[in-house]
Amino acid sequence: MPGIASDFEKRFRAGAEQQIVDDLLILLGQGHQLMREREDSMRERVDSAGYSRRRWRCARKTRRSARRWRRSLKER
Repeated sequence: MPGIASDFEKRFRAGAEQQIVDDLLILLGQGHQLMREREDSMRERVDSAGYSRRRWRCARKTRRSARRWRRSLKER
């Protein structure tokens, strides 16, 4: 069955060429869209209490800004 193997090889090469063309199109005009999809598909790491790192960072920033605000009120 030599014909079957050659058909498979042709299909495989055509698929690889199509993948290259698709990747080129993404590079030329749709890179920002690919980045958005990547960010949306990311999973957050969650600690044992159920808080993600992003939530902890937001809470820390909020506390810092609240402290600065209180200090500025005391200085007046």
